[in-house]
Amino acid sequence: MVREKSVGAVIFHNQANQVRYLLVQYRHGVWEFVRGHVEGHETEHHTAVREIREETGLRGLTFIPGFRQTRSWTFTNYYHKRVRKEVVYFLAETKKTSVQLDDENLAFSWLPFRSAQTRLSYPPSKVILKSAHQFLMLHHNKQRVYARRSLAGDHPKSKR
Repeated sequence: MVREKSVGAVIFHNQANQVRYLLVQYRHGVWEFVRGHVEGHETEHHTAVREIREETGLRGLTFIPGFRQTRSWTFTNYYHKRVRKEVVYFLAETKKTSVQLDDENLAFSWLPFRSAQTRLSYPPSKVILKSAHQFLMLHHNKQRVYARRSLAGDHPKSKR
């Protein structure tokens, strides 16, 4: 069995306190997250950065630590060989919303969570988006609580 590995990201932008997720429409009509094949000895992170840059023109993203989801499946390729495909997704924030699509993509859209859930073509991608959204909400809520504690003077590591 042939093995393939791709890496990408659930990319988001915080616009007026509303998180929007980037979806791209590939040539075959499917709405998905940005992703692509690992080349040579690339790390997962390098593959994600390269694919995001190539497919969308986005640079300077901030990857959110602690989020890494995988999706895998088996299929028969054009040459009638069985392929085991694994895709790794990270969670990344961008400050920019201007996207320059490459030849692989037909369209893109920045969508709030529920709309992105509806637009995604595959159920496993909807699960990954839900995990990313929950992780992000938890991550941001912890950041807000931590900031409030710091402002109030009861930082967990402060001495009184």
